[in-house]
Formats: sequence, C-alpha cells, structure tokens
Amino acid sequence: MVFESDGKAIMTVFLGALICVVLLGSVADSLYPQTHEFSTANLSTTTAAVNATVTLPGRSYTGSPFVSNTSHHDCSAQFTFTNVIDAGDHKITMKTLDTAAANGLASKLVNVTYTGQPDGYISESSSRSTAKLITLFGAIAILIFIIVVLIAQGSLGRLIRR
Repeated sequence: MVFESDGKAIMTVFLGALICVVLLGSVADSLYPQTHEFSTANLSTTTAAVNATVTLPGRSYTGSPFVSNTSHHDCSAQFTFTNVIDAGDHKITMKTLDTAAANGLASKLVNVTYTGQPDGYISESSSRSTAKLITLFGAIAILIFIIVVLIAQGSLGRLIRR
C-alpha cells in the first residue's frame, strides 16, 4: 500500500478559501451600512439664515429629529427637515424658520439628534434580507469548494471510491 500526500489538495483548499474570504470580506464590510440605519446624537451644527437650509450627514432621516440649543432647550418646532433628492444625490436638509430668527437661533450653533439612513442604504426590506444572504451563500460556496477539492485530489476521494 502506497501512502500518498494530501499536500496538493490542502494547498489548493488553502489558496481557494483565502481568495473567497478576501472577496467575501469586502462584500461583508459594505453590507452593514447598506442594511442598518444609524443614530446621530447631539450633532453640533450651525443653523442657516432665515428660510435657508443646512445639509446634514446621511441619505434620509426617519422618525422625528430633535433640535436643542446650547442650553439644551427643545427648539425642534423652529426648524423643518426634508429628505431631498438633488440630481440623484440623496440628502437631509434642515431649514431655519422665521420663528427661529425671532428666538435668536438663526446662524447659531445647535445640537441635532436624528436617526437616518447612510449613503448606499437599501430601502426595500426584501432587498436588505437578500443582501444579508450573500455572505451565507459565499460561506456555503467555500464549503462546497473544499469538499470537492478534497474528493477530487485528496485521499477522501480514494476512500469514497473503495
């Protein structure tokens, strides 16, 4: 009986799995911001002049944004928030109303708290669910690749053929 080495099969599995993990890693890194909303707490921003807007970070906001002045009083009613699509670019704008100017909040520093969707966020829930399956199917593909290589080139194949 001749003992043969599985070195070739092990090296093929190692290189193939390494390539798959690198490719899946880059997909998985971009998957989180595509499927999760973010919370911004106490973002310090300078308000615009009356009836002008300031652009806030994010693609769109969800829920009710909260605005407070430097002494932490609620000023939310003195600003309006809008999700804007400008030439395909999604952004959140905060407009300073006339009442803000009357209360001395025009062109002043305020804190804004809101929940938003990052750039690249997938809006449809079915697409978000499908996107999460990408890494699962990638991991299954790696497992199938390893089994096929061990059967085709390694001693596992010789064991099965007996």
